[in-house]
Amino acid sequence: MLPREGIVVNPSLLRERYNASELGKDALDGRIVHKLQLDAKAAQIRLRQMLLWVEPSNWTIVRMETMPYQGRVLRLSFAYELVGGTHWLPRTLQASFETTGRDTTDRMELLQVDPDTPQRSEMRRPLRSGTITVRYSDYKLNVGLPDELFEQQNRPVQR
Repeated sequence: MLPREGIVVNPSLLRERYNASELGKDALDGRIVHKLQLDAKAAQIRLRQMLLWVEPSNWTIVRMETMPYQGRVLRLSFAYELVGGTHWLPRTLQASFETTGRDTTDRMELLQVDPDTPQRSEMRRPLRSGTITVRYSDYKLNVGLPDELFEQQNRPVQR
């Protein structure tokens, strides 16, 4: 299953939940990008650490890597296109799931995981490797929707 955080990367949410440190510049697909390390500010955040690669020409996240739980690596790669001459929007997202070793876990062992760990529900099945590609297309910008649709309304609390 592809996590919601992988479909939509919200930079302001990352800034709110993580401390960032610059690791320097890195080469990625023949171009120089900025490499950042994000460390969770709070212990209850499931993804404790992430690596990000940022394209300096348009400040988009082009790669993200994390270990959602032990023995598993999640790698997200993003490709963007300029839409309407003003907005860099995702064209493709490729998510790769990798296990760090061959799965030798017995199903009964998985069921004996401490119930207080946040990953318990994710460990019901043996870990597998694979790739998912999401393609975005047919963007429509500024199609005449009224601004009121995007304004927050203060509605009275119903009891």
